[in-house]
Amino acid sequence: MIIKQCRLCKSDSLKKVIDLGDHPPADTFIPQKYKDIDLPRYPLSLTKCSACGHVFTSFYVSPEERYQRYEYSYDSSNSIVSENHFKDFAEDVLDTKDFSPDSLFVDIGSNVGTLLTKFKDKGLNNVLGIEPSENISKLANSNGIRTLNYFFDKTLQNNLDFNNKADCILSANVFNHTDDLGEVFELVLDLLSDEGILVFEVPYLLDLIKQRAFDTIYHEHVHYFSVKALKEILNSYDFEIVKLKNIDYMCGSLRVFCQKKSSSIYEALEVETFIENENSFSLFDDETYLSFMKDIKNMKIKLNSDIDSILKKGGKIIGVGAATKGNTLLNFCDLDHNKISYLTDTSKLKVGKYSPGSLIPIKHDDEIDNSVTHLLILPWNLSDYLVNKLSFMKKKFLIPQMENLK
Repeated sequence: MIIKQCRLCKSDSLKKVIDLGDHPPADTFIPQKYKDIDLPRYPLSLTKCSACGHVFTSFYVSPEERYQRYEYSYDSSNSIVSENHFKDFAEDVLDTKDFSPDSLFVDIGSNVGTLLTKFKDKGLNNVLGIEPSENISKLANSNGIRTLNYFFDKTLQNNLDFNNKADCILSANVFNHTDDLGEVFELVLDLLSDEGILVFEVPYLLDLIKQRAFDTIYHEHVHYFSVKALKEILNSYDFEIVKLKNIDYMCGSLRVFCQKKSSSIYEALEVETFIENENSFSLFDDETYLSFMKDIKNMKIKLNSDIDSILKKGGKIIGVGAATKGNTLLNFCDLDHNKISYLTDTSKLKVGKYSPGSLIPIKHDDEIDNSVTHLLILPWNLSDYLVNKLSFMKKKFLIPQMENLK
Protein backbone atom coordinates (compact mmCIF):
# COMPACT_ATOMS: atom_id res chain seq x y z
CA MET A 1 0.00 0.00 0.00
CA ILE A 2 1.39 3.38 -1.01
CA ILE A 3 1.48 5.92 1.84
CA LYS A 4 -0.52 8.98 0.79
CA GLN A 5 -0.18 11.13 3.91
CA CYS A 6 2.89 12.19 5.88
CA ARG A 7 3.48 9.75 8.71
CA LEU A 8 4.04 12.70 11.08
CA CYS A 9 2.03 15.76 10.10
CA LYS A 10 -0.58 14.04 7.84
CA SER A 11 0.03 16.42 4.94
CA ASP A 12 -0.67 15.03 1.46
CA SER A 13 2.05 17.21 -0.10
CA LEU A 14 4.51 14.40 -0.72
CA LYS A 15 7.28 13.63 -3.19
CA LYS A 16 9.23 10.41 -3.75
CA VAL A 17 12.93 11.29 -3.47
CA ILE A 18 14.78 7.94 -3.26
CA ASP A 19 13.98 4.75 -5.19
CA LEU A 20 16.00 1.55 -4.69
CA GLY A 21 13.66 -0.82 -6.57
CA ASP A 22 11.76 -3.77 -5.11
CA HIS A 23 13.21 -5.57 -2.06
CA PRO A 24 12.11 -8.22 0.45
CA PRO A 25 12.23 -7.24 4.13
CA ALA A 26 15.96 -7.00 4.81
CA ASP A 27 15.92 -8.54 8.30
CA THR A 28 14.22 -11.73 7.09
CA PHE A 29 17.12 -14.18 6.92
CA ILE A 30 15.80 -17.42 5.44
CA PRO A 31 16.08 -20.81 7.22
CA GLN A 32 17.06 -23.76 5.02
CA LYS A 33 13.52 -25.21 5.07
CA TYR A 34 12.11 -22.02 3.52
CA LYS A 35 14.93 -21.52 1.00
CA ASP A 36 12.75 -22.26 -2.03
CA ILE A 37 9.95 -19.92 -0.97
CA ASP A 38 9.98 -16.75 -3.03
CA LEU A 39 9.80 -13.92 -0.50
CA PRO A 40 7.47 -11.09 -1.50
CA ARG A 41 9.23 -7.93 -2.64
CA TYR A 42 7.92 -4.45 -2.00
CA PRO A 43 8.94 -1.04 -3.38
CA LEU A 44 11.84 0.30 -1.32
CA SER A 45 11.55 4.04 -1.77
CA LEU A 46 11.49 7.13 0.42
CA THR A 47 9.07 10.02 0.34
CA LYS A 48 9.69 13.55 1.62
CA CYS A 49 6.91 15.68 3.06
CA SER A 50 6.95 19.20 1.63
CA ALA A 51 5.12 20.53 4.69
CA CYS A 52 7.32 19.34 7.59
CA GLY A 53 10.34 17.89 5.78
CA HIS A 54 9.99 14.39 7.24
CA VAL A 55 11.32 11.48 5.18
CA PHE A 56 9.76 8.00 5.39
CA THR A 57 9.19 4.79 3.44
CA SER A 58 6.68 5.20 0.64
CA PHE A 59 5.18 1.70 0.89
CA TYR A 60 3.49 0.15 3.91
CA VAL A 61 4.71 -3.30 4.96
CA SER A 62 2.97 -4.64 8.07
CA PRO A 63 4.88 -5.11 11.34
CA GLU A 64 3.85 -8.77 11.33
CA GLU A 65 5.53 -9.22 7.94
CA ARG A 66 8.66 -7.45 9.14
CA TYR A 67 9.08 -9.06 12.57
CA GLN A 68 6.87 -12.08 13.16
CA ARG A 69 6.33 -14.13 9.99
CA TYR A 70 9.82 -15.64 10.27
CA GLU A 71 12.20 -15.81 13.21
CA TYR A 72 13.83 -12.45 13.76
CA SER A 73 17.60 -12.64 13.32
CA TYR A 74 19.03 -9.50 14.89
CA ASP A 75 20.81 -9.96 18.22
CA SER A 76 21.96 -6.70 19.83
CA SER A 77 24.62 -8.54 21.86
CA ASN A 78 26.30 -10.05 18.81
CA SER A 79 29.48 -7.94 18.73
CA ILE A 80 31.87 -6.16 21.05
CA VAL A 81 31.05 -2.96 19.12
CA SER A 82 27.36 -3.10 20.08
CA GLU A 83 28.16 -4.21 23.65
CA ASN A 84 30.42 -1.17 24.09
CA HIS A 85 27.82 1.09 22.52
CA PHE A 86 25.08 0.04 24.92
CA LYS A 87 27.46 0.39 27.86
CA ASP A 88 28.11 4.00 26.77
CA PHE A 89 24.37 4.56 26.28
CA ALA A 90 23.57 3.43 29.83
CA GLU A 91 26.38 5.49 31.35
CA ASP A 92 25.20 8.58 29.48
CA VAL A 93 21.68 8.12 30.87
CA LEU A 94 22.95 7.64 34.42
CA ASP A 95 25.16 10.74 34.13
CA THR A 96 22.14 12.82 33.10
CA LYS A 97 19.82 12.14 36.03
CA ASP A 98 19.94 10.68 39.53
CA PHE A 99 17.98 7.46 39.99
CA SER A 100 17.09 5.45 43.07
CA PRO A 101 17.80 1.71 43.35
CA ASP A 102 14.05 1.10 42.84
CA SER A 103 13.73 3.23 39.70
CA LEU A 104 11.91 1.43 36.90
CA PHE A 105 13.66 1.31 33.51
CA VAL A 106 11.55 0.22 30.51
CA ASP A 107 13.13 -0.52 27.14
CA ILE A 108 10.88 -0.38 24.05
CA GLY A 109 12.00 -2.95 21.48
CA SER A 110 14.48 -4.39 23.97
CA ASN A 111 15.73 -7.26 21.79
CA VAL A 112 17.72 -9.76 23.89
CA GLY A 113 18.07 -7.23 26.72
CA THR A 114 21.57 -5.93 26.01
CA LEU A 115 20.86 -2.33 27.02
CA LEU A 116 18.92 -3.24 30.16
CA THR A 117 21.74 -5.56 31.20
CA LYS A 118 24.02 -2.53 31.40
CA PHE A 119 21.69 -0.96 33.99
CA LYS A 120 21.58 -4.19 35.98
CA ASP A 121 25.38 -4.19 35.92
CA LYS A 122 25.15 -0.86 37.79
CA GLY A 123 22.90 -2.36 40.47
CA LEU A 124 19.63 -1.07 38.99
CA ASN A 125 17.61 -4.26 38.81
CA ASN A 126 14.07 -2.96 38.26
CA VAL A 127 14.08 -3.34 34.48
CA LEU A 128 11.45 -4.38 31.95
CA GLY A 129 11.81 -5.11 28.26
CA ILE A 130 9.06 -4.89 25.64
CA GLU A 131 9.91 -7.01 22.57
CA PRO A 132 7.57 -8.03 19.68
CA SER A 133 9.60 -10.97 18.31
CA GLU A 134 8.77 -14.17 20.16
CA ASN A 135 12.12 -15.93 19.68
CA ILE A 136 14.05 -12.82 20.73
CA SER A 137 11.92 -12.19 23.84
CA LYS A 138 12.50 -15.81 24.92
CA LEU A 139 16.25 -15.24 24.64
CA ALA A 140 15.94 -12.06 26.73
CA ASN A 141 14.06 -13.83 29.50
CA SER A 142 16.62 -16.63 29.49
CA ASN A 143 19.26 -13.88 29.88
CA GLY A 144 17.57 -12.74 33.10
CA ILE A 145 15.84 -9.67 31.63
CA ARG A 146 12.12 -9.63 32.39
CA THR A 147 10.58 -9.17 28.94
CA LEU A 148 7.02 -9.00 27.63
CA ASN A 149 6.39 -10.30 24.12
CA TYR A 150 4.32 -7.41 22.72
CA PHE A 151 4.46 -4.51 20.35
CA PHE A 152 4.49 -1.24 22.27
CA ASP A 153 0.90 -0.38 21.44
CA LYS A 154 -2.49 -0.24 23.12
CA THR A 155 -2.72 -4.02 23.54
CA LEU A 156 0.13 -3.66 26.02
CA GLN A 157 -2.06 -1.65 28.42
CA ASN A 158 -4.04 -4.77 29.26
CA ASN A 159 -0.86 -6.59 30.24
CA LEU A 160 1.14 -3.94 32.04
CA ASP A 161 0.35 -1.95 35.18
CA PHE A 162 0.49 1.63 33.95
CA ASN A 163 0.05 2.83 37.53
CA ASN A 164 3.62 1.68 38.20
CA LYS A 165 5.31 4.63 36.52
CA ALA A 166 8.68 4.37 34.84
CA ASP A 167 11.49 6.72 35.81
CA CYS A 168 13.23 6.13 32.50
CA ILE A 169 11.90 4.85 29.19
CA LEU A 170 14.52 3.80 26.69
CA SER A 171 14.51 2.93 23.02
CA ALA A 172 17.47 2.13 20.78
CA ASN A 173 16.94 2.13 17.03
CA VAL A 174 13.23 1.36 17.44
CA PHE A 175 11.23 4.56 16.89
CA ASN A 176 12.46 4.56 13.29
CA HIS A 177 10.84 1.09 12.98
CA THR A 178 7.49 2.24 14.39
CA ASP A 179 4.50 2.91 12.12
CA ASP A 180 2.25 4.80 14.55
CA LEU A 181 4.53 7.11 16.52
CA GLY A 182 1.55 8.99 17.92
CA GLU A 183 0.28 5.88 19.68
CA VAL A 184 3.76 5.21 21.08
CA PHE A 185 4.18 8.73 22.46
CA GLU A 186 0.72 8.62 24.03
CA LEU A 187 1.64 5.39 25.82
CA VAL A 188 4.98 6.84 26.90
CA LEU A 189 3.14 9.82 28.42
CA ASP A 190 0.94 7.42 30.40
CA LEU A 191 3.78 5.19 31.56
CA LEU A 192 6.46 7.81 32.32
CA SER A 193 6.56 9.48 35.73
CA ASP A 194 6.19 13.26 35.76
CA GLU A 195 9.91 13.75 36.46
CA GLY A 196 11.00 10.80 34.32
CA ILE A 197 13.03 10.93 31.12
CA LEU A 198 12.58 9.37 27.71
CA VAL A 199 15.89 8.58 26.01
CA PHE A 200 16.02 7.15 22.52
CA GLU A 201 18.37 6.69 19.60
CA VAL A 202 17.47 6.82 15.92
CA PRO A 203 19.61 6.92 12.76
CA TYR A 204 20.15 10.50 11.58
CA LEU A 205 18.92 11.46 8.11
CA LEU A 206 21.64 14.07 7.68
CA ASP A 207 24.38 11.46 8.22
CA LEU A 208 22.66 9.03 5.86
CA ILE A 209 22.59 11.58 3.04
CA LYS A 210 26.10 12.91 3.68
CA GLN A 211 27.64 9.44 3.72
CA ARG A 212 25.48 8.14 0.87
CA ALA A 213 24.55 5.34 3.27
CA PHE A 214 21.71 4.04 1.11
CA ASP A 215 22.15 0.56 2.57
CA THR A 216 20.69 1.77 5.88
CA ILE A 217 17.39 2.09 4.01
CA TYR A 218 15.13 -0.95 4.35
CA HIS A 219 11.48 -1.73 5.01
CA GLU A 220 12.06 -2.21 8.74
CA HIS A 221 13.22 1.43 8.90
CA VAL A 222 9.96 3.30 8.45
CA HIS A 223 11.22 6.78 9.47
CA TYR A 224 14.38 8.73 8.58
CA PHE A 225 14.58 11.47 11.17
CA SER A 226 15.87 15.00 11.03
CA VAL A 227 16.02 17.06 14.21
CA LYS A 228 13.51 19.42 12.62
CA ALA A 229 10.94 16.63 12.28
CA LEU A 230 11.72 15.15 15.71
CA LYS A 231 11.20 18.49 17.42
CA GLU A 232 7.80 18.90 15.75
CA ILE A 233 6.49 15.43 16.63
CA LEU A 234 7.80 15.57 20.21
CA ASN A 235 6.38 19.05 20.84
CA SER A 236 3.00 17.94 19.51
CA TYR A 237 2.90 15.32 22.30
CA ASP A 238 4.12 17.74 24.99
CA PHE A 239 7.69 16.49 25.11
CA GLU A 240 10.72 18.75 25.04
CA ILE A 241 14.25 17.83 24.01
CA VAL A 242 16.56 18.61 26.94
CA LYS A 243 19.74 17.02 25.60
CA LEU A 244 20.79 16.00 22.10
CA LYS A 245 23.85 14.22 20.71
CA ASN A 246 25.05 13.10 17.29
CA ILE A 247 26.84 9.75 17.73
CA ASP A 248 28.67 7.44 15.32
CA TYR A 249 26.57 4.33 15.90
CA MET A 250 24.57 2.86 12.97
CA CYS A 251 26.45 5.06 10.45
CA GLY A 252 25.39 8.16 12.40
CA SER A 253 22.58 8.45 14.93
CA LEU A 254 20.86 10.89 17.25
CA ARG A 255 20.66 10.26 20.99
CA VAL A 256 17.69 12.26 22.24
CA PHE A 257 16.82 13.02 25.89
CA CYS A 258 13.26 14.23 26.51
CA GLN A 259 11.05 15.24 29.39
CA LYS A 260 7.43 16.19 29.66
CA LYS A 261 7.12 19.93 29.06
CA SER A 262 5.54 20.38 32.48
CA SER A 263 8.70 19.11 34.20
CA SER A 264 11.48 20.22 31.83
CA ILE A 265 13.36 23.43 32.57
CA TYR A 266 14.47 24.29 29.06
CA GLU A 267 14.84 23.02 25.54
CA ALA A 268 18.44 22.11 24.74
CA LEU A 269 20.21 24.97 22.94
CA GLU A 270 21.77 22.50 20.51
CA VAL A 271 18.36 21.71 18.98
CA GLU A 272 18.29 24.92 16.97
CA THR A 273 21.95 24.48 16.02
CA PHE A 274 21.16 21.06 14.56
CA ILE A 275 18.23 22.48 12.59
CA GLU A 276 20.38 25.33 11.27
CA ASN A 277 22.94 22.77 10.07
CA GLU A 278 20.21 20.77 8.34
CA ASN A 279 18.99 23.87 6.52
CA SER A 280 22.54 24.89 5.59
CA PHE A 281 23.12 21.46 4.08
CA SER A 282 19.83 21.81 2.08
CA LEU A 283 18.57 18.60 3.67
CA PHE A 284 14.99 19.40 2.72
CA ASP A 285 15.68 20.39 -0.92
CA ASP A 286 14.76 18.06 -3.78
CA GLU A 287 18.11 18.66 -5.50
CA THR A 288 19.93 17.06 -2.56
CA TYR A 289 18.17 13.78 -3.21
CA LEU A 290 18.71 13.91 -6.97
CA SER A 291 22.44 14.14 -6.28
CA PHE A 292 22.18 11.28 -3.79
CA MET A 293 20.49 9.00 -6.34
CA LYS A 294 23.05 9.85 -9.02
CA ASP A 295 25.93 8.99 -6.71
CA ILE A 296 24.58 5.64 -5.52
CA LYS A 297 23.77 4.54 -9.08
CA ASN A 298 27.38 5.30 -10.03
CA MET A 299 28.51 3.36 -6.95
CA LYS A 300 26.48 0.35 -8.11
CA ILE A 301 28.14 0.45 -11.54
CA LYS A 302 31.62 0.76 -10.01
CA LEU A 303 31.15 -2.04 -7.47
CA ASN A 304 29.78 -4.44 -10.09
CA SER A 305 32.64 -3.57 -12.41
CA ASP A 306 35.18 -4.32 -9.69
CA ILE A 307 33.49 -7.61 -8.80
CA ASP A 308 33.22 -8.74 -12.44
CA SER A 309 36.91 -7.95 -12.94
CA ILE A 310 37.89 -10.03 -9.90
CA LEU A 311 35.77 -12.99 -11.00
CA LYS A 312 37.13 -12.90 -14.57
CA LYS A 313 40.64 -13.18 -13.13
CA GLY A 314 39.63 -16.31 -11.22
CA GLY A 315 39.02 -14.65 -7.86
CA LYS A 316 36.49 -15.81 -5.29
CA ILE A 317 34.50 -13.26 -3.32
CA ILE A 318 32.57 -13.74 -0.10
CA GLY A 319 30.67 -11.23 2.02
CA VAL A 320 31.71 -10.70 5.64
CA GLY A 321 29.04 -9.69 8.15
CA ALA A 322 25.51 -10.80 7.30
CA ALA A 323 24.19 -7.38 8.25
CA THR A 324 20.72 -6.11 7.42
CA LYS A 325 22.26 -3.18 5.55
CA GLY A 326 24.20 -5.73 3.49
CA ASN A 327 20.94 -7.13 2.15
CA THR A 328 19.93 -3.72 0.82
CA LEU A 329 23.31 -3.41 -0.90
CA LEU A 330 23.22 -6.96 -2.33
CA ASN A 331 19.71 -6.57 -3.74
CA PHE A 332 20.20 -3.03 -5.05
CA CYS A 333 23.43 -4.07 -6.80
CA ASP A 334 21.92 -7.35 -8.13
CA LEU A 335 24.54 -9.46 -6.37
CA ASP A 336 23.63 -13.09 -5.65
CA HIS A 337 25.35 -16.45 -5.03
CA ASN A 338 26.67 -16.47 -8.61
CA LYS A 339 28.98 -13.58 -7.70
CA ILE A 340 29.24 -13.77 -3.90
CA SER A 341 29.96 -17.39 -2.96
CA TYR A 342 28.72 -17.11 0.60
CA LEU A 343 28.39 -14.72 3.55
CA THR A 344 29.90 -15.15 6.99
CA ASP A 345 28.80 -14.10 10.44
CA THR A 346 29.18 -15.18 14.07
CA SER A 347 25.51 -14.94 15.08
CA LYS A 348 23.77 -18.24 15.78
CA LEU A 349 20.58 -16.57 14.55
CA LYS A 350 22.06 -16.14 11.05
CA VAL A 351 24.57 -18.94 10.42
CA GLY A 352 22.98 -21.70 8.34
CA LYS A 353 20.38 -19.38 6.83
CA TYR A 354 20.22 -17.51 3.51
CA SER A 355 20.18 -13.80 2.75
CA PRO A 356 16.74 -12.55 1.63
CA GLY A 357 16.38 -11.91 -2.09
CA SER A 358 19.96 -12.73 -3.06
CA LEU A 359 19.73 -16.19 -1.42
CA ILE A 360 23.41 -16.37 -0.52
CA PRO A 361 24.23 -19.05 2.11
CA ILE A 362 25.58 -17.84 5.47
CA LYS A 363 28.48 -19.63 7.15
CA HIS A 364 30.45 -18.96 10.31
CA ASP A 365 33.50 -16.69 10.13
CA ASP A 366 35.62 -19.72 11.03
CA GLU A 367 34.58 -21.45 7.79
CA ILE A 368 36.30 -19.02 5.41
CA ASP A 369 38.26 -21.31 3.07
CA ASN A 370 41.67 -20.86 1.44
CA SER A 371 40.22 -20.43 -2.06
CA VAL A 372 38.67 -17.09 -1.11
CA THR A 373 40.62 -14.12 -2.50
CA HIS A 374 38.43 -11.14 -1.58
CA LEU A 375 36.30 -10.22 1.44
CA LEU A 376 33.39 -7.84 0.78
CA ILE A 377 32.74 -6.03 4.09
CA LEU A 378 28.96 -5.59 4.21
CA PRO A 379 28.67 -3.62 7.51
CA TRP A 380 31.14 -1.01 6.23
CA ASN A 381 30.65 1.08 9.37
CA LEU A 382 32.50 -1.72 11.20
CA SER A 383 35.21 -2.04 8.55
CA ASP A 384 38.10 -1.01 10.81
CA TYR A 385 37.09 -3.63 13.38
CA LEU A 386 36.53 -6.39 10.79
CA VAL A 387 39.69 -5.67 8.78
CA ASN A 388 41.73 -5.79 11.98
CA LYS A 389 40.01 -9.03 13.01
CA LEU A 390 40.52 -10.79 9.65
CA SER A 391 43.76 -9.30 8.35
CA PHE A 392 45.71 -12.42 9.40
CA MET A 393 44.00 -14.27 6.53
CA LYS A 394 45.94 -12.21 3.97
CA LYS A 395 42.84 -11.63 1.82
CA LYS A 396 42.01 -8.49 -0.12
CA PHE A 397 39.18 -6.34 1.23
CA LEU A 398 36.35 -4.67 -0.65
CA ILE A 399 34.63 -1.97 1.39
CA PRO A 400 31.47 -0.67 -0.35
CA GLN A 401 31.62 2.90 0.88
CA MET A 402 31.40 5.80 -1.51
CA GLU A 403 34.94 7.10 -1.01
CA ASN A 404 36.35 3.64 -1.71
CA LEU A 405 34.49 3.19 -4.98
CA LYS A 406 35.04 6.49 -6.78
